[in-house]
Amino acid sequence: MMRAKRRTTPEAGFTLAELLVASLLLSIVMAAVYTAFSSSVRLWRLGEANIQTYQDARTSLTIMTREVQNIVPGAAHLMEGTNDTLEFFAVAPPMDVDEDSEPRVLCIQYRTKKNPDPDVEGMILVREERIVKSPLPSAPPGEGEIESTIIKMGNEKDFDLAAGVKNFEIRYMWRASEESPDGIPTEGPPEPVEFTVLDEHPKGAGIPQGIRIELILLDPNEESGETTFTTCAVFRGATTELDREFLDMEEGAFQ
Repeated sequence: MMRAKRRTTPEAGFTLAELLVASLLLSIVMAAVYTAFSSSVRLWRLGEANIQTYQDARTSLTIMTREVQNIVPGAAHLMEGTNDTLEFFAVAPPMDVDEDSEPRVLCIQYRTKKNPDPDVEGMILVREERIVKSPLPSAPPGEGEIESTIIKMGNEKDFDLAAGVKNFEIRYMWRASEESPDGIPTEGPPEPVEFTVLDEHPKGAGIPQGIRIELILLDPNEESGETTFTTCAVFRGATTELDREFLDMEEGAFQ
């Protein structure tokens, strides 16, 4: 009796050519996915850095404006500054967490310093504070010397407000009297006010009508590589009239 022969079929599988084609297609797809993911992460990091830049700038200018407007009235003669530093006495809560959070009389200074990391571009905007522990000296009569060295203050505390600073500039704005030369107010609508702008504020000059603060931060998202933030702080209460003789400035120094 003859047995029936079994019909054999080839086993299912992929040829070498098919594996090579599949591997090539998978590599192309994975490369495209990686490129898209890498670009998304890079853009997210740039956006986050840009947001941090804006937040630091706005926070710094807000703090500075608020504290300038809270200058101690009896210490206006102690305010002094240059085009990139400003020191004054104001009532404000200390930033030092070890101190009381209640507002205190502080000696506050704003300035810039070099970044300790040589690989990071730009400077750092610094807020320095010292708690005042003694009465502030009153303004001397006439042209007497202000003895600010007798002020007893606590230890110096520095706080970094913003990094990547390209330029920090302060200008002091003075307004001329609104009265006519004979002391009689002018009739009709007032004339537009013109400000005299100085880049220095010597101790004893008093309080100007306002200050202009410009903060330029490095910004890789901008075509120019930087972003400029500007604000003007108007002083509360009585201010001081511009005294050219006291400031000892030549006519060409006024803008």
